[in-house]
Amino acid sequence: MNVTDGEGSRLAGILGALAALLIWSGFILTTRWGLRGPIQPADMLMLRFGVSGLIMLPFFIRRGFAGLRFWQVMTMALLAGVGFSCLSFFTGFSMAPAAHAGVLLPGMLPFFTSILGALFLGERLRGMRLFGLGLIFAGIAALGWSSISSDTPGQWIGDLGFIGASLSWSIFTVLMRRWNVSPVNATMLICVPSMVIYTPVYLAFLPVHLHELPWTWIAFYGVYQGLFAVVLSVIAFGIAVRNIGATAAASITSGVPAIATVAAIPLLGEVPTPVTAIGVALAICGMLVSVQAVRRGPAVSLRHSTAGD
Repeated sequence: MNVTDGEGSRLAGILGALAALLIWSGFILTTRWGLRGPIQPADMLMLRFGVSGLIMLPFFIRRGFAGLRFWQVMTMALLAGVGFSCLSFFTGFSMAPAAHAGVLLPGMLPFFTSILGALFLGERLRGMRLFGLGLIFAGIAALGWSSISSDTPGQWIGDLGFIGASLSWSIFTVLMRRWNVSPVNATMLICVPSMVIYTPVYLAFLPVHLHELPWTWIAFYGVYQGLFAVVLSVIAFGIAVRNIGATAAASITSGVPAIATVAAIPLLGEVPTPVTAIGVALAICGMLVSVQAVRRGPAVSLRHSTAGD
């Protein structure tokens, strides 16, 4: 691979991470807004899995398990699909504000992916990147203190839900690289099995209110949750992971706190407390330091990944 190819791979990875950054910020804001309205978590998840599963079904029919075993496919679907969504929707967004989601969902990714990447992928952390992760950790600690001291009941439980969802996504990110799964294949292996797993549970055991919602809400959340937040974001993040590495991609997407926190003030009326604002600021500084460290380091490429992306 020549220098031009390397720079092109790095640029594609950064652009993929930035696209995921914008989509995830919108995902946090629209999800929090919707769950404060007429949509219940179970119904929103049905739109999320139903639309994304139908979109990716033709790819699944043509490619099957994409060379993976059944247990590997189920692991990916349960981690990045059902696990991530249930933890964040039923617990996180239902109990904690958007600013906390903005910090904890993407903010914990660098920590989990750094540990897992060092253990299983041989990634090395040093210098400025470690300093950046330390700043993000300080921001998350400030946010945790804000939740514990908050008068809002159950807010800390919502935070734990976000942390658990972030851990699920981090494990998926590392496994995606370890098993050499292309972005498109990873997306279909999340969406279609998640639809198959969740649909019968939703119809048989969960309260169904989808038919009571206005068609405009159904259309909007079907498109954003099913297409943007799942299909396009996973592909964009997968491109970032393949070209600049799991830890680097996670560090760039740590910019979500800034967008989600600021936008939540006029859109949701959620004004952060001083401690929360400090935590968000520290997380943002950590993200910037980490990105600068990534720019100085070598690009990580997985161009030998499974064909078909």
